Amino acid sequence: NAVNEDGRTVLMYASLYGRKEVCELLIKKGAEVNSVDKNERTALMYAAEEGNKEVCVLLINRGANMDLLDKNGDTAFMHALRSSKGGVSILLLEALSRGACFVNDRGETLLMLAVKKGDSDIFNALLNLLSGECKEIESKMKLIDIPATEIRGRNVFHYLAENARLGSERIGKFLKKARGLSSFSRDLLLQKDKDGFSPMHIAILSSNSGFIYHVSRVLTKEELDLKYKEESILDLMLKKGVDENTKKSVIENIIGKLNCDKEDLLKKISSLSSVYEGEIGKRIIDRIILRDMPDILDYVFKLGKLKEEDIGELAIVSRDLFSVKCEEYLLNKMGREMKRRDGLKEGKLSLHNLCRDGKLESIKVVLLSMKKHLMSVDKKGKLPIQIAAEEGRDDLVSFLLGYESGELNMDRCYFSKEEIEKLRKHVDIRGKSLMHSAIVNFSSHIVDLFNKIGCDSKLKDRSGKRALDCWVKLKPENEEEKKKRMETLYSLLCAMSKKEYNANLSDENIHLSLEMGEIVIVKELIREGHINKKDREGNTPLHVAMKLGGVEKLEILIDQLKSFEDYKAKNNRGETPLHLSNSVEVMKLMLSKAKENDINIKLLLQQKDSNEEPVLHSYVSSNRNEECKIELVKCAIENGADREEILRKGQYRGCDAIEIAEDKGEKSLEEFLTNYGCDTKGKVPETKSSKEN
Repeated sequence: NAVNEDGRTVLMYASLYGRKEVCELLIKKGAEVNSVDKNERTALMYAAEEGNKEVCVLLINRGANMDLLDKNGDTAFMHALRSSKGGVSILLLEALSRGACFVNDRGETLLMLAVKKGDSDIFNALLNLLSGECKEIESKMKLIDIPATEIRGRNVFHYLAENARLGSERIGKFLKKARGLSSFSRDLLLQKDKDGFSPMHIAILSSNSGFIYHVSRVLTKEELDLKYKEESILDLMLKKGVDENTKKSVIENIIGKLNCDKEDLLKKISSLSSVYEGEIGKRIIDRIILRDMPDILDYVFKLGKLKEEDIGELAIVSRDLFSVKCEEYLLNKMGREMKRRDGLKEGKLSLHNLCRDGKLESIKVVLLSMKKHLMSVDKKGKLPIQIAAEEGRDDLVSFLLGYESGELNMDRCYFSKEEIEKLRKHVDIRGKSLMHSAIVNFSSHIVDLFNKIGCDSKLKDRSGKRALDCWVKLKPENEEEKKKRMETLYSLLCAMSKKEYNANLSDENIHLSLEMGEIVIVKELIREGHINKKDREGNTPLHVAMKLGGVEKLEILIDQLKSFEDYKAKNNRGETPLHLSNSVEVMKLMLSKAKENDINIKLLLQQKDSNEEPVLHSYVSSNRNEECKIELVKCAIENGADREEILRKGQYRGCDAIEIAEDKGEKSLEEFLTNYGCDTKGKVPETKSSKEN
């Protein structure tokens, strides 16, 4: 019975690891079965949690107390229920017929925990109890205490409503069997917890459409007419997080029952002075939209009980409630009204609002009569298409610009040539262009479309920032956005450099940024881990920097490169960065940094391209101007390159560097190679390696 610093005995550890024989020996030698550790856990709790069924049987037979609670108020059964391992839950459930603790410190019954967990074995066992199929278990009514309420004021149906993972079929079975018990009352389905939530409220907020379906068939029309404080079920349904299936289930199974038929509706419309009378969700206008009856809506307009200023708000409500026919009717009517009036009134449904979150099909309807408003600006000076771009609405921007099958079709474009010209230079009150708007939601497609219509990607806002400068400050929130951010950058760089955009080539961002001299972008991409990315020709950023010849560009990269592998990386033609050098300054800088990193310079110069030409020979055979060649060759020789090495393959097979220069007819280079570093007898001295130097 000795304990460690956690208060655990040897029996507890043997129970935890399922060592039945050890447990038997310990108990025989006097180990206390019901000892508790610092967390007030017993050996039975540890065995139950790990699913050690045989150990549980042994401990129960040797007097383990199933009533004991740990610091969290849980019994051994509750530990088994939470872990759901090895059928221990069923074993302990059967053992509970001896009379054990059925409620934890939070007031949760076994039935509540089983529903909360949704464990198949224990849940099915309790379903059998509900139907009387588990007759061998005594005191079963105590186990399945349906009316019990826990400390938050919730009963088992609140738990059932909260666990949508159970699925509609299992929820239906549970409800059917529960209703067969004498302890069941319809009031349990209407009971409100301490926060005022009934099971139906919980089901709506938990997106449990299965619970809504089954319970709506049990409750009467009056019982379904529930409110949460000052909110109706309709208000709850429209809260953030409620999924579309649940909204449809609420409309069909609850609100549908509360609404009357058309005949009754028409009578009420005639008798009431306003269709807005009554509580939200029960008003005549709510019933019309919920049941998607555009003919009745038209009738109300004709009676004069709805005004022009109501159209925009009702169209948005119709969209949110999936009333497609009413939405289309209202958008058509709004279009006719807009055609009759000139301009858009503040606060009403506008193209800006529709471009933000309206359905594309709805916008198509509206544009039949509102096309001229595409060039109107809001308070911030933004065009509707600019709003769509900021929301990342690729589909809408494509539609407005007539983009289909990979091409812009100006015959389908909603803008005239004059309007396109205005789009190219348009800025809002902060100086933000369409390109600034396109990058906000990381839309490479919209950037490409705006580039195709000629939008200026170099326009600066009032802070002097281009869209590219703003891109650096836009940070992704997840991996998907990280990928989209890089694609958007590539689209923007292509637009600025007049290159063809290809969505699959965003790994070339750093190469293109180097070519364009966008140093800030290069540094950002290095931070993002693009230092060794390869372009379509296999070039690393170091290849590009060496070819460009700018010392500043090379300095940004070179401090990040430490290994021989970084320096000798080859492109698709087998060329290392040194092969591509066009400036003796960058060549010297690269070799100097390589020496600092203890990299073998001579070995670097010996690397061969696809023509089997080492660096020196590739300089001689290239089309560089002769003066540049001499400087590069001189640097190569001084750092250990062998001018006398004879090529065994390629165009100049069998030639050394001097003979290649001779074949190319470059006399000055041939003379330099022949005489540079030679003694008076014309002998070329051996060049020491960098380490020997």
